[in-house]
Amino acid sequence: MLHNGIAVGCCVGNIEPYFTGNYFYLKEMFVAPNMQRSGIGSMLMETLQTALSEQGIKTIILFTGKDLFPFDFYLKKGFNEMDGMRMMHLEA
Repeated sequence: MLHNGIAVGCCVGNIEPYFTGNYFYLKEMFVAPNMQRSGIGSMLMETLQTALSEQGIKTIILFTGKDLFPFDFYLKKGFNEMDGMRMMHLEA
């Protein structure tokens, strides 16, 4: 999203196939610090959901920390924690 020709927010992700149907994996979403809490994140999410709906994609999945500001933002936007899921990693 641009404001006066400057990027102030963005969503980055991709469509993933799954046995129940395709979903969108939101890998990153950012709003410039000086523009946060001004509605830009909500506009980004609404634009993303509209674009995905036009492609028949109804599900968005993301990972975020419980103790970070985005967690509450996503809850307000209707996201729910996924039961039975845990984030894992392996360092080789």
